[in-house]
Amino acid sequence: MKTPRCSNLLWISIWMIIIAIPVWAALSITESELSFGSSSQQKVAADGSSLTLSKTFTLGASPIGYDNAQWSFASQNGFSQSNIALIGFSNGQTINGSQPIQVTVNLTLPGDFDAVNSDLEEAGFDIGTITITGAEQNTTAAGQDTIPLKLQVENEVSISKIELKKEDGSVSDVTSTSTVEVNAD
Repeated sequence: MKTPRCSNLLWISIWMIIIAIPVWAALSITESELSFGSSSQQKVAADGSSLTLSKTFTLGASPIGYDNAQWSFASQNGFSQSNIALIGFSNGQTINGSQPIQVTVNLTLPGDFDAVNSDLEEAGFDIGTITITGAEQNTTAAGQDTIPLKLQVENEVSISKIELKKEDGSVSDVTSTSTVEVNAD
């Protein structure tokens, strides 16, 4: 038979467990990736100046905010961090737990940057990842999230010369008007 005292102790124990459960905060980017350009995206403007492409992502911190938030860029495929700028976010910033922020990534297209697959066809590819980190407010915990960046631009790769090296070590050029017979052996 339950006594009121046992019942009260049970409820007090359950309540203590519930308030002891930590609030799970998350520093999060809502988009899974940012894709810049397309197969018809020119790398430079008609006047020869560099182009800058922009994409926006949402950065949230719920339900707890983050202090001293920092961003970093991990390059892939030789893409330079100097071609990346974040607008609406700066290192050292505080992120409010109740109000997500919009961050714009400006990506300046390098004029000497081409991407082709193994068949010399245009291809989109990874250029790196942006990681946002921060210190959870009122705790010692840290949070972070990462978003990959992808790029596809019109390919301006061309073959300027083909050379054949013969068994005797001599080299000959193949031109658009010549043909060469090659045996598999």
